[in-house]
Amino acid sequence: QRTWNSTLNGTHIVTGGGGELTYIASYAQTINRTPNERTIRFRENGAFRNGVDESDLVSIVNGSRGILDNTFLNEDRIDDTDVFTDKYTGAINFKQPFQRGKWLRGFVKAGAKLRRQSRERNSSRQWTAFNAVDRIRDRDADQFRINDDDRITVATFLGNHDPGRFLNDRLGVAFGPTLDVDVVNDFTDRYAEEFYSEDQRLQLQNYLSSETVSAAYFMTKFDLWDRLTVIPGVRVERTQTDFEGLFGRSFELEGTVLVNARDTVGSGDYTELLPMIQLR
Repeated sequence: QRTWNSTLNGTHIVTGGGGELTYIASYAQTINRTPNERTIRFRENGAFRNGVDESDLVSIVNGSRGILDNTFLNEDRIDDTDVFTDKYTGAINFKQPFQRGKWLRGFVKAGAKLRRQSRERNSSRQWTAFNAVDRIRDRDADQFRINDDDRITVATFLGNHDPGRFLNDRLGVAFGPTLDVDVVNDFTDRYAEEFYSEDQRLQLQNYLSSETVSAAYFMTKFDLWDRLTVIPGVRVERTQTDFEGLFGRSFELEGTVLVNARDTVGSGDYTELLPMIQLR
């Protein structure tokens, strides 16, 4: 993640008239990149073994321990996600005081403000779509541990790390084996280019949205004989919103993921006029 900020502001006094000009402008950008995020998933059929005594904790733990030969490779995927956020703000104000003898004094003030923020999300995925794992097994069967169901088992990816004993060995039960990260990464690197394909479902997560708010105002203040104060003013504000993305759903057909999606474009634009007056 990377964040960048910049701000410029200042105040100027108008010589001779006593007017004051102030301004501020800022820009902020956040880039959040998550490249090459890898996820490998295994699946087990019939995790619980027969003969579990539900009144005996040790029997439950032993009966629910994974059977490595039944735990097989389900899918492997590589995700890349980029999220960009931009924020712009700017404001300028001018104030001019005035006085007419002892009976009238006050000021005139005007200004404008702009604020815009946008966010864009781009994500993609390469994965072992339907039959990809089977095609990998068929080509390099001698490289893997294959069970009786002709599936690549988790034993192919296990390492030598000792995870220790469950509850400090109070039940005499050890934790299960762990994956070897290097072996998993080597599998992905070796087969991704030839056997992995793009997962079109990730398109449904991508979007571009923005909001722009602009405003301007004018006000003045009159003090009459130090007995009556009149403060009239008006403010106008405009808000614009935009959204671009895909809307739809995904489904499976004959072992293929299909995405039924359509472009979605939305926008909003409204303006408010806000007059006001105060007497005191």
